[in-house]
Formats: sequence, structure tokens, C-alpha cells
Amino acid sequence: MFQNGRVRERFRLLVELEEGAQCGAPRHGPAEGALREAYRAAGLDPELRGADSES
Repeated sequence: MFQNGRVRERFRLLVELEEGAQCGAPRHGPAEGALREAYRAAGLDPELRGADSES
């Protein structure tokens, strides 16, 4: 998300101030991430499987 290491680290520190929040490398590629976000916005939580997925 951020190419500048200082900005990325600052963002990580701010996010992780929230209880239970963690920053890390993306779990999914951009296409699957967008699809998951669209499903989440629609109130759905389907199990996705494919080449881009952890499953």
C-alpha cells in the first residue's frame, strides 16, 4: 500500500494501536480482495476458492 518505508511503518503503528488490529502482507491478490470487499458490502461471506486464495 505504501512504498515509502517510513510512511508504511507509521501507518502500521497507528493501525496497531487499535485493539485486535494487525498489519501485514496482503493475504489475497487485488482481484480477490475487491471481490471479497464487494461481498462484504453486500452482507455476504461466501467461501472463495481459486489460484489466488489461501484455501
